[in-house]
Amino acid sequence: MKKKLLALVMALTVAVMGGGFTSNAQELAAKAETEAEVTAELDVKVAITDDNKAAVFITNKSRTVIDWLEVQMEYLDENGQVIDLSQDIQELVLPEHMVVSSLEIPKVKFADARIQYMAHLDGMYSLEVNHLDEVEIACNAGNNCVIVQAKNNSAETIDCMEYIVALYKGDKLVSLCHPGYISSLASGQSATQKIYAYSELTFDNYIYGTDYDRIEVYLNQAYSYGI
Repeated sequence: MKKKLLALVMALTVAVMGGGFTSNAQELAAKAETEAEVTAELDVKVAITDDNKAAVFITNKSRTVIDWLEVQMEYLDENGQVIDLSQDIQELVLPEHMVVSSLEIPKVKFADARIQYMAHLDGMYSLEVNHLDEVEIACNAGNNCVIVQAKNNSAETIDCMEYIVALYKGDKLVSLCHPGYISSLASGQSATQKIYAYSELTFDNYIYGTDYDRIEVYLNQAYSYGI
């Protein structure tokens, strides 16, 4: 009888210890990523448009929501000195989501350029809620413009929505239009906007079918303030 009781106690002890090890493993797996780790997991691609803008496509490949993402293009002279730069900030970048920044390329002569970026997890925008997965957004060619339609499928009013329209001819990125913004879009409501499509070098209208033959719209932000 004592042997059976001892065996039962040992079995229970092993079971409890096993549960403890499982819990520790789960805690380790759920350990928060650092800013450096999240930054290292960003997938970053840069393309230069026909009208001389730097289009930066950044996908968050980490498991962490980036509070705000700092993007900077630096332009260097022959000696490696920074002589100009352009910047952008993206807020609340969700895991497996892509944001697109349009950066100005200066007219001054430069020998080289480099992209710099950093993910910040300091809680600056902790009160905001990103509804990217609850927004339908589409676009089509208009009369020398692009028509964008967005619908809020969330249960809340979206205080600010930011999107950017890209024009392609085949696989070539022709231009990024100026970012579009939609404010105070109520739950279940839709909005339609007109985005001008023109070259910032010549200020001529881009004509669908001639200058570009494909349109993509990228949703960067769709947040409510959560207060």
